[in-house]
Amino acid sequence: MGVERCTYNPALDYDPRGGRITCLPRVKEVRAEASAIRMIDHPSPSDIAEGESQARSKLAAELPRQFALMNVAFELVAETLNVIGDVPTQAVKVCTALLSKLSTDLRGIVLVAERGYPTQAVTLASSLYETAFTIAYVGSDETLAQGWIDRAEKDPTRLFRPAWDLTVGAFRNLGVDDPESTAESCYLMYSQLCMGKHAHPGYILHHSIETVGDDVVIINGPNTTDAAIRAIDFSLEGSAGLTYVALASFIGNHVPAEARDALKVKAEQMGRIRLELHGESRRRWGSTDPYPGQWRKDIRPPS
Repeated sequence: MGVERCTYNPALDYDPRGGRITCLPRVKEVRAEASAIRMIDHPSPSDIAEGESQARSKLAAELPRQFALMNVAFELVAETLNVIGDVPTQAVKVCTALLSKLSTDLRGIVLVAERGYPTQAVTLASSLYETAFTIAYVGSDETLAQGWIDRAEKDPTRLFRPAWDLTVGAFRNLGVDDPESTAESCYLMYSQLCMGKHAHPGYILHHSIETVGDDVVIINGPNTTDAAIRAIDFSLEGSAGLTYVALASFIGNHVPAEARDALKVKAEQMGRIRLELHGESRRRWGSTDPYPGQWRKDIRPPS
């Protein structure tokens, strides 16, 4: 009897019983009549180091399981990369390069998140999203893999594929019954992750300023406010889920049969822990849409 291929289980990534947690609460108002804009004393390098140390202590206590799961994800990716098959197809080459990049993304997210930099964590997580879904989109398709390689020479200034196309195509490859509906949930997460990268005003109002009395205070350096912890939680838990998507595809397509089962068990265990954390985060932060009715036009790109 052959070894079962690693299959994607959408229940370990998408919970149909409730929406995903959201990165932001409803946007807060900044009073136009604020009397002054001021910055907390500009920190020196030594102050920054101390502030980051304090942030690490606080965030380790606030999000211990999320950071632990990111370490599990990093180690599982490394273990997977160590058992790649001997057939150097174009798809193996492309997906291995992308999975290696995803691995360093995971580490980078942890390094900035644990020091109290939520905007940088969600920005890196948005890049990890694109990487994970490119892996699952290419899968074992030699034509797509060669097209990805050729893009570097033939059309280097254009995206390989838009993120929406990568998302739907990946879920279709992974055998999801309704890939577009599942893609909408994931793409909503991507849209929120990109808010930090694009300096979206709704995001910046929560992470760069605070209203203190009649003044607007600029936040500079480590941030461990509730809004920051929420965004860091969002980036960590989301990145672990994205890693599960990438591994489900990679293990099924590129790992030798004799190593597949053991890695499949570990990936699914990681997926179950991530789903538990997702439920905890939703209970802690809620899943109220900060922009109800305003996402759909951005979810599906114009034809």
